[in-house]
Amino acid sequence: MKKFLMMVFVAAVALISGGCVRTSTLEWSKPVPGAVSTSGAPVVWQLKARNCGLYLFNTVPIWSGKESRPNRKDYRIGRDTVNEWDMRRLLDSRLHKLGADRVEDIKMCSYSSGAWGLWIFWKRSMVATGLAVKNGGKQKKQ
Repeated sequence: MKKFLMMVFVAAVALISGGCVRTSTLEWSKPVPGAVSTSGAPVVWQLKARNCGLYLFNTVPIWSGKESRPNRKDYRIGRDTVNEWDMRRLLDSRLHKLGADRVEDIKMCSYSSGAWGLWIFWKRSMVATGLAVKNGGKQKKQ
C-alpha cells in the first residue's frame, strides 16, 4: 500500500508540474536603437526572466527553479526561489556575458494556482522584466 501511495504521489507531482519542466528561464533581446533607461543609461538588452515552483499547500516548497542557472532543467529541492530577491539574482546572472553593468527599470508579476491540484499542490510563477544597461547614466540607488 505504501508503494502504491508513493507512486500516486510521484505521478501527481509529475502531472501537475508539467508546465514547470524548465523551471527558470532568462531571455534577452536587442532594444530599439537609442533606447535609454529612466536614469539615462544606454540600454544594451531587454531582459525577461521567468521562474516557477511547486509547493505543498502553497507554503512548503517542493522544488523551484535554480536562479543562478537559468535556461537549464536545473532546480532546487525544498527551497523557495520564486521571490523578488531571487528573481533579481536571475536577472543579474548573465550581465557579464551580455556586456552590461546593471539592470534597471525592473517590473515583477507573480501568480499561483492550486485548484487543479485540489489545493494540495500549488504552482507559483513569477515573471520579471528589466533593462540591462551600460555605465553612462546616473546610477539609481536601490
